[in-house]
Amino acid sequence: MDISNEIIALLDPADALKFEIVPMEVDSDYMRFYVKKREDLLGFGQMLSAYFGTRVDLVPLAPEDLGKLLNRYYKKEASTLEGGPKLVAGKLPSQFLETLLREAFEAHCSDIHLETGKDRARIRFRIHGGLVVKYHLDPTEYRSWVNRIKIMAHLDIAEQRLPQDGRIELSLEGKKLDLRVSTLPGLHGEKVVLRLLGVGSQQLSLDTLGMPERVYTELVQTIKRTNGIVLISGPTGSGKTTTLYSALNELNIPERNIVTVEDPVEYQLPGVHQVQIRDDIGLTFAGALRSILRQDPDIIMVGEIRDLETAQIAVRAALTGHLVLSTIHTNSAWETINRLKDMGVPAYLLASSINLSMAQRLVRILCSCKEPQQSSQVAKEELLLVKDLNDQILYRPKGCSRCNYTGFSHRMAIFESMPITSQARAKILSMDQKERVGALPHRTTSLSLEVTRLLLTGQTSLSEAIPIILDSYE
Repeated sequence: MDISNEIIALLDPADALKFEIVPMEVDSDYMRFYVKKREDLLGFGQMLSAYFGTRVDLVPLAPEDLGKLLNRYYKKEASTLEGGPKLVAGKLPSQFLETLLREAFEAHCSDIHLETGKDRARIRFRIHGGLVVKYHLDPTEYRSWVNRIKIMAHLDIAEQRLPQDGRIELSLEGKKLDLRVSTLPGLHGEKVVLRLLGVGSQQLSLDTLGMPERVYTELVQTIKRTNGIVLISGPTGSGKTTTLYSALNELNIPERNIVTVEDPVEYQLPGVHQVQIRDDIGLTFAGALRSILRQDPDIIMVGEIRDLETAQIAVRAALTGHLVLSTIHTNSAWETINRLKDMGVPAYLLASSINLSMAQRLVRILCSCKEPQQSSQVAKEELLLVKDLNDQILYRPKGCSRCNYTGFSHRMAIFESMPITSQARAKILSMDQKERVGALPHRTTSLSLEVTRLLLTGQTSLSEAIPIILDSYE
């Protein structure tokens, strides 16, 4: 009997040999296996159903017939697991996924991209903010990779027309790893992105984020207040959530009731009640926030302020004696005021509720293989953007084996802090309905100044600095 490689790939060889089972059919809500004849067939089926998380149908076979199937489909593959992480055609995804995840973890990869085109498929790692092609796959085997990941994430393998989201929790070399899985239909097949998230909060601490001393002091002093809003702004992937969780860790003591509402919950914090948004069942940020206010909270963390309703409830919570931490998508700390005002929050409420606005970015730091770039090689437009450049020697990425040929060794966070002082509150209050506030006073740092400092000291490249300077250009 012949069984397709796509179905065989759904089961890890170690599991097949351990349980003495061979998959023969898979549907959206059940799996059917060939198994050895045994007395407690019903109990064995219940055990497999719990193990795989779906309904299981069993087809008994004589031991010699099942042995032939195991030898044909799994024993050879199981014996070739050694030999390093070289991907070759015909390698089952169940064999290689652990190797792939280990390599991603060691490379400090934040996301793994699996994607297919008309005549090629590939795996890319996002390392220090940039995507690097790591492996090429046989397009005819790509579907097996997608199905294997879907089963691990408890997704519907029969549904290929709609996006799906799931999670995989596993242990890798004694460390817990949480993978957020997202699938997206495409012209030639589904694209899968796995985001690697560490489970636990032991590494989340404000004093490890590299904040300038004044920024660190202002943030710590602000979160010690019993009410008001602390907002952190920046684009997706700029480290805002890590800063929020680190602040929560500073505040997390048994005497405080801390509740978060997030989409998704990226880190699990012991002692903190975390709410996962579910738009499909009507559990929105605004709806969850209204309920949280009836839960006697001391501190509320809102994953993101996206709309007027959420902003209004957050402001109301801050004005009624709660400390609110949240993020918002703006380019600078002072632009946060304009964004909330554009949403429809009155200026007098903004002036009364916000205590601190911060902005941050992650900047790629050059590897030691960097090479010099004279300012004479820089375009005149870029020279005008960077102050004090003159004949300064700049550096650009080159690439070597130590940095996976990206030219960058790691990323560093830069921060912009703007405490809402009495002078700033007066300026916000003086705005009329249509006016947009300019840069508010008493910013202790500036993103453009911070990235320029890294550029002039040879720590980053002009290609990294220019987008940040343009984003925060006033």
